[in-house]
Amino acid sequence: PLFSLNSYDFIKEISEINLKIELEKCRQLSLLNESEFIKLLNDTKVVTVNKEHLVNLWYLGFVRADIIQSTQLIEQEGITLLDEKGGEYTYSDCRCIESKPDGYEDAFQNIKKYPFEIKLFFHPFRCYVVWHLQKHLKFSPFPFQTLQYKDAFQQMTSYHIEIRKNLTSGTSWNECVNKWNDFAALCVISEPAVHNFIFNRVLHVGNSNFEEIQEKLQKLGGEITELFKLIGEKEILDIHGEICRDAETVDSNKDLHLIIRLMSASERLKLKGHIALSVCFLTMAECLRRSLEIAFDRDYPEEDECGYGIVYPDAKITLQGNTRVLDGDRVVANQFLRRFGLDYGIRLNIYVEGDTEYEALESEFSGNSSVMVINLRGNFVEKHGKGVSFRESLRNDIKAKTFSVILLDGDVSDNLRAVKKAAEDDEICGMFFVSKPDFELGNFSLGELAQVVCTLDNDESDSGITPEKIEKAVDGVASGKEFFKAIRAEYPKLSHIGKGKE
Repeated sequence: PLFSLNSYDFIKEISEINLKIELEKCRQLSLLNESEFIKLLNDTKVVTVNKEHLVNLWYLGFVRADIIQSTQLIEQEGITLLDEKGGEYTYSDCRCIESKPDGYEDAFQNIKKYPFEIKLFFHPFRCYVVWHLQKHLKFSPFPFQTLQYKDAFQQMTSYHIEIRKNLTSGTSWNECVNKWNDFAALCVISEPAVHNFIFNRVLHVGNSNFEEIQEKLQKLGGEITELFKLIGEKEILDIHGEICRDAETVDSNKDLHLIIRLMSASERLKLKGHIALSVCFLTMAECLRRSLEIAFDRDYPEEDECGYGIVYPDAKITLQGNTRVLDGDRVVANQFLRRFGLDYGIRLNIYVEGDTEYEALESEFSGNSSVMVINLRGNFVEKHGKGVSFRESLRNDIKAKTFSVILLDGDVSDNLRAVKKAAEDDEICGMFFVSKPDFELGNFSLGELAQVVCTLDNDESDSGITPEKIEKAVDGVASGKEFFKAIRAEYPKLSHIGKGKE
């Protein structure tokens, strides 16, 4: 790389891009004030902090703010003035902490605070930094320690204090804190330009119309691309992988993470608990990956492949037809969801020739949302010719990864020819069945059909029509069509009885 994280050039570049995002009103995920950020942290049930702690962590430089506002000038290294309007100063935070030989024991007690009010604003991605701080500094005794042996609890407390003192006094501590903040900062500036790819929306900020905000985001994306090329492909991929592993450390339900990330933006942002923090980290990682793909014009593995364990791309292709689930292809997403029984879309279309077949199969599958029965009404065109043509429907089934089954009688040569042609052209992913004899005579004897006709004859007067007389009238017919023709010729009063649900 031409320059690395935690270098002066990197921090300066981050500050300049952050300034443009703020002044151009390009932010898509809003910055949070201190109270809002604390609520976000506490809602995760993983990170617990109050306002005093957050402000103290900021003063120490452990957590950088994305924007600082003050009514007075701030003169401190790393606090860079961005803008001044009406006596209110806006700053960016580019501080880097240095190693402290004595560690940070009692550090909150010795902070020299500004004698005037300041307002701190944090991007939601800054929770990544606070989580790392708490993870490394947290004291977690055994819940029943005092019940088992109270003196051990006191010894453990002393041991904890000594360990944390040694931890924060080493040179690696400042490097880690700066690294966590650098990772978060890089994700923060990457997010607006790729927000649309992740959340499938573009937010209007300020007075900009849709075209203007799109133009601003596109220009911002160009600057991010240049920055990523300066940092280097390998370094960005290393950061991406580390954030993915951190997400899995918070919550290890990788499949659940992917399912949640297919949800709408509004629902994702309502999440709470461990899963909310994990998905936030994965969103950070996706911002880096999307920006990296734009910069280097190639695809990189999605986040579920970059945590702990091994994910085999070939297996993903076999299971869902693609290694990429988050690119907006609903066919691939549905294939992924089907593995968990969560896709309630149509998987099988059954095309039938007429009313009898339709009603018979509909009575069987009406409660199964995975099967749709389509009545072609002998025309092989849906909806009386107003819908999509039969052949086009078959092609659409293939695109939607839906199986097609076709049932037709063999007595209409044009219909049979159309189906055979579709099969020859490889437009059927499924099977077709030709009924000889047709559906009615293939499933019922003439005597059974005669009995059904008498059952449906609701004439209360004694008509003298019996199943035996009907069976005699239809003797020798070879199809359902001939059956009803013969009945109507012999008994006109039965003309109302025909194919249908009853």
